[in-house]
Amino acid sequence: MFVTKAKYEGALKRIRFQSSIIEEMAKHAQAMHEENTLLRHRLMRARMTTNVNVVAQQFSPEEIDRLIRLCHPDKHGNSESATVMTQKLLDIRGR
Repeated sequence: MFVTKAKYEGALKRIRFQSSIIEEMAKHAQAMHEENTLLRHRLMRARMTTNVNVVAQQFSPEEIDRLIRLCHPDKHGNSESATVMTQKLLDIRGR
């Protein structure tokens, strides 16, 4: 089967055009993915901040100080969980 030069060039032109569209769509998809990741991180931070603020509102400053004293690492063999919880309470108290 013989293909004319004009048909060949026309098909080649369509393929190049379609390829450029695919490349643009891939760039757009990548940009959307990056924006989605950024927005998910912002949402996660906002939720964390909201959760901390809710906890802080449930306890008076005196109660938070009491909780810090109760779970301080010095009273729990410098355990990692006591250290983490004390740091979180200190963060809440600092707000």
